Amino acid sequence: MHAHLARVDSKFKFSALLAAAVVGPLVTMSFYLWLSRWPKRVYSISSDHVAFAVCMLIGVVLVAALPMRPSLRAAAAVTSLPLLYVLLYFYSLIFVGVAFGDWL
Repeated sequence: MHAHLARVDSKFKFSALLAAAVVGPLVTMSFYLWLSRWPKRVYSISSDHVAFAVCMLIGVVLVAALPMRPSLRAAAAVTSLPLLYVLLYFYSLIFVGVAFGDWL
């Protein structure tokens, strides 16, 4: 019985961390974009890049914490970098376009 509960707990932890690795960077980026562009535009290219890097770091750290073998965690963390980059890039463009009407 305890082995079954441990397996369920491990699956829940995996799912929760994976969801957090996707949602966490998006929420953080949304918060940054909103604060840096409303009510007054107080952002720069540098601040956008720093926010982008922080969001990617959040995602990679959460992926690296997944309950897997260390080699798989490392591979997943490295693989998540380009995926997070593309996700955050398009999300940021769409967010700024929808929220502020600034479309490229």
